[in-house]
Amino acid sequence: MEDESEDYYDVDSDDEMVDQSQAEGFNQLSLIMASANRDERQLRSFTTYLNEPNVLASYRPTLGSSPLNNPKTARIFAHFIHSTGPSLSIFERHPTDSSIVLGAAVPPAQQGLWVYTLALKALEHPALLQAILAVSSLHIAYLQQVPTTVSLKHYHYALKRVGSAVGLPLRRKQIGTLAATLLLGYYEVISADHSKWNNHLGGSTHLIREIDFAKTTRDLRAYRRRAHEQRLQSGWTSSWWGMPGDVSEDDPFFEKEDSVDEDLIGAIMGQAVNYDHFGCINGKSAPPSKTHFTRKDIEVFRIQCDLYWWYAKQDALQSFIGGNKLLMPYSQWGQCPPRAGIGRLDAIYGSADHLWLLLARVTDFALRDRKRKLRTLKAGGVDWKPGPEMFQFMGRFAGGPPGQRPGPPGGFGPGGPLGPPSKTPNMQPEGHPRDPSMGEPTRASPASSPGLASADSPPMYGMIPPQPPARLPSGFQDRPREPRLSPDEDDPAHDMSYKEAEQEWEQILVAMDIFSQALGRDFQPLPADVAPPISTPFGPALQYRTHTIAVIWGFYYAMRLLLNRIHPCMPPAIMMAAGVSAPTTAGFAQTIGKILGGVYYPQRFNLEAGSLSPNLGSGLTDMTVPIFFAAVQFTDPTQRAWTISKLRDISRLTGWKTADAIAGGCEKAWVVAAKQGRGPPYERSFENDRTREEQERKTEAVLEEVEDRRFVTVKLDRAHWAMGILEEDIANLEI
Repeated sequence: MEDESEDYYDVDSDDEMVDQSQAEGFNQLSLIMASANRDERQLRSFTTYLNEPNVLASYRPTLGSSPLNNPKTARIFAHFIHSTGPSLSIFERHPTDSSIVLGAAVPPAQQGLWVYTLALKALEHPALLQAILAVSSLHIAYLQQVPTTVSLKHYHYALKRVGSAVGLPLRRKQIGTLAATLLLGYYEVISADHSKWNNHLGGSTHLIREIDFAKTTRDLRAYRRRAHEQRLQSGWTSSWWGMPGDVSEDDPFFEKEDSVDEDLIGAIMGQAVNYDHFGCINGKSAPPSKTHFTRKDIEVFRIQCDLYWWYAKQDALQSFIGGNKLLMPYSQWGQCPPRAGIGRLDAIYGSADHLWLLLARVTDFALRDRKRKLRTLKAGGVDWKPGPEMFQFMGRFAGGPPGQRPGPPGGFGPGGPLGPPSKTPNMQPEGHPRDPSMGEPTRASPASSPGLASADSPPMYGMIPPQPPARLPSGFQDRPREPRLSPDEDDPAHDMSYKEAEQEWEQILVAMDIFSQALGRDFQPLPADVAPPISTPFGPALQYRTHTIAVIWGFYYAMRLLLNRIHPCMPPAIMMAAGVSAPTTAGFAQTIGKILGGVYYPQRFNLEAGSLSPNLGSGLTDMTVPIFFAAVQFTDPTQRAWTISKLRDISRLTGWKTADAIAGGCEKAWVVAAKQGRGPPYERSFENDRTREEQERKTEAVLEEVEDRRFVTVKLDRAHWAMGILEEDIANLEI
């Protein structure tokens, strides 16, 4: 909760003050939009704020830059509201259509988290304002292919402001400080700097832990029950003699939040969950509970929950991609309930919250079992080699003897056709012959077991090389930091046998089936006679009611890929395990390609950067992670070319440079696989970014020497991409 000074002469209620602040906030946003629009008479479109070739050229950022006193700053701020903010996350409880800002005051149930609520808070929180300006100007720079100097200045101003805020007890607890820290982390995601992303997430973890989600959840649930009983006893739905008013006025999301199934969450997490007792210690008296919640109390906690789940997504993804330990221990992931029940079309974000809980469980198990595998190899002093357990696993999931685990009824897996892999041992889905080399077991020594790492490289247990331990931002460095074990360091507390690991793996597989079934019919692909067919190299595309549903299924199948790759019988190196388990994951990889192909946009939107809607762009950027997990095992040249083209287009159209980094990582994996005879030949589209720039400079130099004025020079439409989370790290690695 935010700390606020109390005024002895203040006789207004909290609700009246909320109404006044909302009206003032709307007026301020209207002034900002008017300032950004003052040189235009027509209604602005999605890309209107980029109507100059270089919007940032004449802008000079300062530590005191504000959209209230600088039209250029107002334009960058407006770009965040209309473009960058809605694309930060598609899994929000509020609509992200910011066009409502240009109309009347926005009701609480329709106030977007980033485009309205936090945008208003930024006007009174310098750290959050600088972070918003940094992210927005970075987005503009990438879309317009101009230097990021302006963005870097705002970035460093934001670091300075955050460092000051976390050192002040009152500022440290404010929502704006947490939001600014998370935004700075996402800044690194846009620019494809994985290590700095982890650093900011480490700082966010400290702020998240200082919020007592468990206690506030218990108190709020008890307050809601009391208020509901009072309404039933009185027979009135409106305020009467001081009793609480209609719950829809002060608590508009109560019904959605109350639809959460604790038993389902317990099945997903693998532990009993009771939000009325979560965090309580047996034998100790519970702290005094809060008996009354004002409208502002509920709204502040709701914003904290929204930021919590955005953090949870990023924490799960950094562990998912890098093979790292979760920054927040999985035992604490149950402190904040999902924001809605699973399978609701009117609250898809609730299903996403359940998804991150399941994803975190998978990555947590992967880390713990990897330590068991490494200890076994070290104790035996022998190379890794396939054992009878692996052949049994391959026969069960890649096709083979009777007794194989059957797929869902009707031959369709969750989310659409091709749920389980093909039952034909030597055939991929669609009848394509399987590359025999992908199914051949390989051997690895205890020292060099990571598949993509060379002898001189550190072990590689994720989709990218391991990163150094997270270094907290300067403002957090004076806080005690928990020691973080390296991926291959022994942890006796989590020691388990092969049998125990296999049992836990089976439980996670059951949890995945429970999750997919709980999504229900509304989350299934659209029938062929409802949606126009879309052809992809993987077969007919899978299309869903919304792109957000498609993203959920994309991550679900990526989890299925990873779950097979981390089976207790597989090698500890994730890239080696990807090759060994490829026959069991071929169907999942093909399905992910179909899902990405179904996130469709008209060809006319492919002409210039910024032509996509923010929601569609956000869905495409989220899908780059599942396609990364699937693409490393693609062998068909057409599928490879389509994947790289798609990733490059996503980077160019959205300004999300991680898509370029992922494309480079896929190409590097294919090239090295071909060198080792484990895949077909592949030639990279560009050897690296420097080679591309040198080629363009040479071309431009030749064109400048041409004296024929009828020759028109046209610059390439592709955006330059920065060295990202994969390119520099994988440059010296071998499969």
